[in-house]
Amino acid sequence: MCEVVQTIETKNHIAEIIRDDFSYSPREDDCLGTLIALHDRYDISDHSDWTKEQIEVWSNRKDILCLPVYMYEHSQVALSTMPFSCKWDSGQVGIIFVSHKDIIKEYGELNLELATKVLKDEVEEYSEYLNGESFGYIINDNRGNEIDSCWGFIGFDNIQEIVNQELNSLEKE
Repeated sequence: MCEVVQTIETKNHIAEIIRDDFSYSPREDDCLGTLIALHDRYDISDHSDWTKEQIEVWSNRKDILCLPVYMYEHSQVALSTMPFSCKWDSGQVGIIFVSHKDIIKEYGELNLELATKVLKDEVEEYSEYLNGESFGYIINDNRGNEIDSCWGFIGFDNIQEIVNQELNSLEKE
């Protein structure tokens, strides 16, 4: 059964934001970074054949941009590139990295500031996905006829913005 998380009504339309229980992992998309994480109970890494020693070597290389990945585990799992304040339920579990060569290939220059933002966003999006923040929407006209739907959005703020844009566009027609 689909869980309706929010209903948004306009003059001529009704939109339902619905939890998407069948969304695929954003790590399956073309990501800039490679996420390597070691954890006993969670398989959250892009590649499972790395060791702690390999992570340490890669995190010290000068030809890659590397950010630490921290995990907070307390009823849910949160990932971040910044440490969490709770030292009992959190700690560093790995890294996310991209080579300078791949940054240049992607952006045409070695834009470390942009690449850092993208890596942080990838970790945040994956954290939202791991916590079930995957959504879709259905928009009906005021007679109950479905006129639009789409699935696979990560993050509640993201889906709210998209639905509001769609509704605004439909109201102008």
